[in-house]
Amino acid sequence: MIRRTIIYMLNIFITILICISLYAVDNFTNGNTPQKKKKISEIKIIALPKTGHRKPVIHFNHLDHVEKNFTECIDCHHKLTNRKCSTCHTARDQGALVNLKDAYHQQCHNCHRETSGPKACSLCHIKQEKKD
Repeated sequence: MIRRTIIYMLNIFITILICISLYAVDNFTNGNTPQKKKKISEIKIIALPKTGHRKPVIHFNHLDHVEKNFTECIDCHHKLTNRKCSTCHTARDQGALVNLKDAYHQQCHNCHRETSGPKACSLCHIKQEKKD
């Protein structure tokens, strides 16, 4: 009986160690080391990755959304992580997980419908002038 309890507790301990290790490895491989992590105030414009459609890439103003619109991280990073959307959402749907383009559109459109955010495609998908 005591032996089973010890084995059970050891299994729980090993499982916890594995989870902590995986979390740490994931954070460090995503560039979230304490020295490299930027403060929100340092992140201004983020060019969202091309998702395969013909419209221009969105140059998302992170600073405006956070400071001027009082947006919380959880409003966009819905899984309580500050990872890029493309970490989970890919070019194609994967079961219940929608593709990257649809994830952006769902997230942005829902918020813009509830706020004074732009409603027309061309107000976010702005063609950038090419530099010589």
